[in-house]
Amino acid sequence: MDLSIVNELDVIEHDPAVGDRHGTYVRELFASWAPLASEQVIRDAQRVLRP
Repeated sequence: MDLSIVNELDVIEHDPAVGDRHGTYVRELFASWAPLASEQVIRDAQRVLRP
């Protein structure tokens, strides 16, 4: 789970337009995955995906 999230965050950090287009979906998806992911990865996702 962590690796999938980190890979997507990497894409968004390198191309912010991806986050602009898909940010809402990705935030909701990662929130649903939060119980399975490490706390640090979820914190990183929240930082990168700030609305």
